[in-house]
Amino acid sequence: ASSSNSNSVANTGARRSSTDYIPDAESVGFRKSTDQEHLMVNCRINGRNLPMIFDTGSTICMIGKNHLQQIGMAPPTGAPTNKVKAVGGVVDAWEVPAQIALGRIVRTVDLVVIEQLRNPLLGQSFYGDLKYEVDNARGQIAFKKPGGKGDFVQAGSIDIPLTVEGSNLIVTAKVNGRPMPFYFDTGAGASIMPLQMLQTMGDQGFRKVGESDATGAAGTTKSERYQVDSIELGPIRKQGLVIAVSADYKYKYGLLGRDFFGNKRFTVDKANKKLHFYR
Repeated sequence: ASSSNSNSVANTGARRSSTDYIPDAESVGFRKSTDQEHLMVNCRINGRNLPMIFDTGSTICMIGKNHLQQIGMAPPTGAPTNKVKAVGGVVDAWEVPAQIALGRIVRTVDLVVIEQLRNPLLGQSFYGDLKYEVDNARGQIAFKKPGGKGDFVQAGSIDIPLTVEGSNLIVTAKVNGRPMPFYFDTGAGASIMPLQMLQTMGDQGFRKVGESDATGAAGTTKSERYQVDSIELGPIRKQGLVIAVSADYKYKYGLLGRDFFGNKRFTVDKANKKLHFYR
């Protein structure tokens, strides 16, 4: 299982420059990685091409020194300037101002660099204030500027309340009929929850089916796998989903990953605190 939810301890990584450009609307394609089916988008870091995971569960944009070497950029020197909390623990990090481009969207952010990372993460510090729609069938992500003309929310959509804490997107799902908050995380291949949540709600409706490792930006955590009777998000219901439960997972909420929402088309509207799914 692969999980994201990377958060800079110090700030959200947002930084704006006079050279930034946000069009009223933009659409970009994505491909799915062969290992975890991550949504991979083609970005440019200071003009150099680098595929990144489109990761709603990460508040920051993050790469490894290995990626800097890959695209021919000098790594940061000196002592680390920050620490990053991620699945697997806390790691030292450097913050480097960088211009990131995705399609015609160009923004300057504090790019977080760690020693080693499997896949670069494009997080909320780049696109979090935009409205965006992920269309899995077409392999496209459409963005709209706040206050821009037009909209892509269609009549008949399934509207889910969205809570915003900092840059985190939080939804309340029902696990075996009991409400439970989760981070809405396109960067997580599999859903995960803290052991404390299981202990709080009791294990009725949970059936242990094995053990696994959850790999995140800061390393690997051991977890137990439980099959649940049901998970519901509004009228969307999935039965028999297997969730990782870990004592080492130190976040406030669990991650609701792609194993739940799969190939559904959805729109994230942070300004109106709504998540729209399409039938």
